[in-house]
Amino acid sequence: MSGHEHHHDHDHDGHGSMPVYQFLGSILGYPLDETLLYNVSDPAFWAGLRDGLENERTHEALDHVEAAVAKLAEVPEDHRKMVMDAEYAQTFLLPDAPMPPLESAYGLGGGAIYDAAHELGVETSIQRFLPDDHIANELFMLVPLDYLQRPSDEQLKTLAAFFEEHPLALLRRMLDGDRAAQEGTGFYRAIVELALAWLQWDLDAFEGN
Repeated sequence: MSGHEHHHDHDHDGHGSMPVYQFLGSILGYPLDETLLYNVSDPAFWAGLRDGLENERTHEALDHVEAAVAKLAEVPEDHRKMVMDAEYAQTFLLPDAPMPPLESAYGLGGGAIYDAAHELGVETSIQRFLPDDHIANELFMLVPLDYLQRPSDEQLKTLAAFFEEHPLALLRRMLDGDRAAQEGTGFYRAIVELALAWLQWDLDAFEGN
């Protein structure tokens, strides 16, 4: 995974931020599989990612991720899958979950994911077994943009609008107020914070800020 410089010229040439969206979507879309759990529970894994992910927006979120991983490291290895499956359900899935990952849970628009992809001229990688307005789908939708060479000004305008109206709006609502009380290790809240910070970083770059 590699980050881009903040003077990023909107040329997504396969070396930008899009693999990060695949990574974050995989964490937020479903409970961690054994391989991903092994990686994300290793402090050295996150230390290695900081070079590509860290910037002035993501620094604090990465600190929170690493603090959560330190707590996870205290859980016996043979119990970690069970603990993190429970934390995923408690954070996102149960009726009283503090951070439901769906636009519809907050009365947001949803449903425009396919339209935005069509306007951008890319095929989506939306996971059909997840609701269309799931945050993971909105992140996965950004992955094919890695292959969009030198997007036009109109495509960039569409992409910036999509960021603001969909994943950024949803992530902000997920983190809003008391609903977002930390569950367990706090890993999933920290990942939501990281996704929000990374998207905002990309949007700043698209808009030339």
